[in-house]
Amino acid sequence: MNPERCMMYNISTQTKNNDGEFVAEIGVVKFGETGYYPTTYGLQSQEWVKWYNEERLGIKPEESEAMTLCSMFNSWDNYESIKESMAKRLSK
Repeated sequence: MNPERCMMYNISTQTKNNDGEFVAEIGVVKFGETGYYPTTYGLQSQEWVKWYNEERLGIKPEESEAMTLCSMFNSWDNYESIKESMAKRLSK
């Protein structure tokens, strides 16, 4: 079963916080839809997004990466192959 949604790190809004950590606005990607929806989570780190997706939503890293790419390029027909490619890339 495919995830319904995941959080994504909007790198185009990336900045450094007072601790020198890179943070960005967070968006929600909905499975099968192009683009993303804004959230009220404010600026968060990539680590926070990974934690939220894995711990709160139960989504594997390759699933969230594939969802983000598919939503950006409207390539949902290729979701499974993109997910497999991301799994191989992330396991290195």
